[in-house]
Amino acid sequence: MNEVVVVGAGLAGLTAGYRLASAGVRVHVTEARPYVGGRTASWDERGMKVESGLHRYIGIYSALPRLMQDAGIDLSKALIWEDEVEIRVPDGPSALYGASPLRRPFRTIWNVAGPGKLCTPGERARLGAFFAAGLLHYAASGSTVLDRHTVRDFAKSKRVSDRTIERILVPLTEGLFFYPPERYSAYVLFALLAQGAKRALRSGVAAFSGGMTEVMADPIAERIRALGGTVQTAATVTSLVVRGDRVVGITVRDREITAKEVVLATSLAPAQELVRKAFGIQSWNEGMLSLKTMPSATLQLELERPALPVDRGTFGPGTSLSAFTEQSRTTFTHVPGRLSIILSQAELRLLQRPEEILEEVCRDAPRLGFELKNIVRDYRVVTLPHDFYSLTPGMEALRPPQETPIAGLTLAGDYTRQNYLTTMEGAVISGEHAAAVVTRRLNG
Repeated sequence: MNEVVVVGAGLAGLTAGYRLASAGVRVHVTEARPYVGGRTASWDERGMKVESGLHRYIGIYSALPRLMQDAGIDLSKALIWEDEVEIRVPDGPSALYGASPLRRPFRTIWNVAGPGKLCTPGERARLGAFFAAGLLHYAASGSTVLDRHTVRDFAKSKRVSDRTIERILVPLTEGLFFYPPERYSAYVLFALLAQGAKRALRSGVAAFSGGMTEVMADPIAERIRALGGTVQTAATVTSLVVRGDRVVGITVRDREITAKEVVLATSLAPAQELVRKAFGIQSWNEGMLSLKTMPSATLQLELERPALPVDRGTFGPGTSLSAFTEQSRTTFTHVPGRLSIILSQAELRLLQRPEEILEEVCRDAPRLGFELKNIVRDYRVVTLPHDFYSLTPGMEALRPPQETPIAGLTLAGDYTRQNYLTTMEGAVISGEHAAAVVTRRLNG
């Protein structure tokens, strides 16, 4: 019998598996896909290398770099720092923003104190008041007040102009977490800003030096194996095995795999399905089962040449290109040009044909100062219909803790309670919390 079975080999599951294996626990990790990484996976799709999304490492993270280093990953080789981000207003101005106090201190300070291309001094003052008020609410009451409001509603209550919302807040919300400010909980925005404020000097943005499965997920999985654990891919879990009032294992392809403890570390929708099938709706899981999901959609392009002169995160508010970056000098150096785009209106993209999406993006690109139409060599649309928990108001109170009242069952995943929400850092923290719960239970 395994001591622990971990269901899901995304960052949460790999973290839980690695931490437990490092403590001498016999761990078996299962993954439904034929590769590890979950929402941070990369793979070959019909001859083109793709990823599950457009991913960036944020300098304020602490749990993720600790995990990578502990697993033997050299951060200096895995990460390529991009010290600026850019906002391109369609048919309008663009602005560069230094995002690294340690690497580019003067540009970062100038962003805060200097004149801005996108906002007037008065608009910047009202935007500053909006951020200050939100952080004060977060410090005073957490989600109690902020999770009742959308970002747009809260901004309007602080007299932030529509132009500032479109040019600054839309990139912050839609470009980072797929929702426009009229749907995005104010709590989510300020919870993340509060975490960033604690480690402001460490802020910065980095690309990964290759596909994230190869650079990050595979090395962690290999460390689990080296420590005596097992990692099984292409193994869809169809049910939790429950005997009496205890979870005692899982079912994979009609075969039971037993364990003293099970860590359910899938994304939200499959976790809900497995829990509902095993237990129905009970008081302990009612919030989790009520959590809504939201989709994401990215367009990934191989090009005849680079579309942009520099590889850096760029935002295109008001267009189909919510956030995008050239990647041919960083992550995908094997092709002449590589552009990854987080698409706006993700729900709509689930209904469109890939060629329709490509056509719309090619129409919007010139409005943001570059051309795509005649340089596209290949492309893929990657959609994740139910992998993220919804960041709309009212969801925060529904997020479950990692520890459940069910013997043998622990949850992990960024939808579980931790302060970094639906980020890579949040997934890692949830996995660490789950490993701590399981360790305590095993030790009795």
